[in-house]
Amino acid sequence: MIDDSSELEKDAKDRNQVQHSLNEYFENSGPTGLAYFMSEIDPDNFEESLRGVITRYPEEPTLRVIYAKHLIETGRPAAAIEQLRKALKKDDSLVEARLFLIQSLATIAQYELAEKHCEAYLNREPEDPYGNLYMGMIGERLLHPDDSKYLQKAVDLALEEDYTDEVFENFASFAGAVGFSDHEQWLYRKWAEAQPENSDPLNQLALILESYGNLDECVSLYTKSLELEPQNPWTYLSLAEVYHSKGENENAREVCNKCLELISEEASEENWVALKEISSFMKKLK
Repeated sequence: MIDDSSELEKDAKDRNQVQHSLNEYFENSGPTGLAYFMSEIDPDNFEESLRGVITRYPEEPTLRVIYAKHLIETGRPAAAIEQLRKALKKDDSLVEARLFLIQSLATIAQYELAEKHCEAYLNREPEDPYGNLYMGMIGERLLHPDDSKYLQKAVDLALEEDYTDEVFENFASFAGAVGFSDHEQWLYRKWAEAQPENSDPLNQLALILESYGNLDECVSLYTKSLELEPQNPWTYLSLAEVYHSKGENENAREVCNKCLELISEEASEENWVALKEISSFMKKLK
């Protein structure tokens, strides 16, 4: 019979060392630092590790919020709701937990309950752009026309933020995540209006419209984007692909050739990847 005692002792020692490291990170960096540490050292087992840490520190609500965020990102809003409710029971002032809860409720079409949480949140944070956005979108879904004012207020507040791009991107991401496509498009249009020199909202809006088959507007948006950022090979590729989808291969080829002429001589490493994609795409046009 093989003696496995040495292997068992080694495994136990390794587990103790890992647990010691986790405890040390928790004490020095808090729950967010601990979660980041776990995602870096073992991303494949991040969820299992995080559940273990929550079991060890059940009184720490921020860990549950981090876990809920992971559940949302992996398409499990109902499970996220359970974690968020537990977190808010420990500390109902957690802003991120409240917003994630509203998002998760909206994702599973629990609009009335989501609206109640929006109202409670806005009573505390009336000038928060995210709270106003969620209230406006959910209110419109519930056919409450007066709630449209919250959408415009959210946009106005976003324009006052230091990181306007990030806020608008988060706005649109939320709208897309909960299936509010009309609001998602509206937000990208508002972003483009507010920052006419920024090509990002044009490109993002074009991607959405392409999925709905609105190819003519995609051409217009990508063309305008290239006027703002003529050295972006990925936009040339996107425009060429739209032309190809429209059956206009000659236009697609012209766009690709223009890109190769403009960028090939001074291509960065990232651009070389795009140029390689363009060269590969052009083979479809022959």
